[in-house]
Amino acid sequence: MERALHRELAKRSLEQDAAGAESVRTLTAHEMIAMTASGKGQREDVDDRRIEVEVHDVSEGIASATIRCALYVDLLQLLKTRDGWMIVNVAWRDR
Repeated sequence: MERALHRELAKRSLEQDAAGAESVRTLTAHEMIAMTASGKGQREDVDDRRIEVEVHDVSEGIASATIRCALYVDLLQLLKTRDGWMIVNVAWRDR
């Protein structure tokens, strides 16, 4: 996880509270790495373990892609850094 995420990552989702009010939840690279290390976000195993990756565009050090699995849809923006391709922005939702 740490190698894939740029330190300035913003991972965002639209949340709704009990009253129906919407807000944008933002996770940072540090939070994502810590959550992954602690096992947070693991769910019961699903029958369909396929992950679909659709690359939309790659152009001189920038790229965009969609990742789909049984649980999530992630829209990614990536930058090519000295350390390789890194995810800088993600908009996501549960399926």
